Amino acid sequence: MNGSGSWEVVEHLQSEMGVLGNGVVAKPWAIGFVRWDISGSMVDYDVRGIRTCSARLGYELVSMTVGPQGDPVARLLTAIARCGARAVLVPSREHIWASRRAVTEMCDLVVVSGGMVWERGYQWPRWFAR
Repeated sequence: MNGSGSWEVVEHLQSEMGVLGNGVVAKPWAIGFVRWDISGSMVDYDVRGIRTCSARLGYELVSMTVGPQGDPVARLLTAIARCGARAVLVPSREHIWASRRAVTEMCDLVVVSGGMVWERGYQWPRWFAR
């Protein structure tokens, strides 16, 4: 974590093709999205939960924690596009729910606390509860 209280997406690919030097295909990438203004004192617990879920689902995790400053969702969407993430993992729906449609237009959305997964391209009903 840097001094501003947030982790940014880091580029750590061995190659742009997603194939390691030994010919083994790398795991698909996921972004862990934890808003510390929502998690509060539970931020470490939420990050651990995302890491555990990511490993269970077979993702290579790139973590990003965002505070209340700026536009965290715009930064998240930029990060998804930049690294080609296949999924976004959040501790609970409060962290992303208002922007769930934008996320599922780009990748899968995984809510760790309920074990729910909405695949990329999911068509949200207009009446779906906020």
